Amino acid sequence: VIDTMKQTIHVEVLYGTDLKNLYHQFSLVTDAKLEPKIEGKVDFSDLANPKQYTVISGNRQVKRTYTITVALQGE
Repeated sequence: VIDTMKQTIHVEVLYGTDLKNLYHQFSLVTDAKLEPKIEGKVDFSDLANPKQYTVISGNRQVKRTYTITVALQGE
């Protein structure tokens, strides 16, 4: 679930998923960039400290930081 007003992304994965080795992908508009850069698998197991990523517009004038939370189905 993406909430552009609150700048949050909430993902629910199947119960039993290893949150220490998640491979995530983002789709961005042309020329936009993401910081930090995504390289391989990411550890989302620290549920008290969600990950944050900043989307930067193609003209580099607009920056929005999104907080990503991951939950296991059934919890």
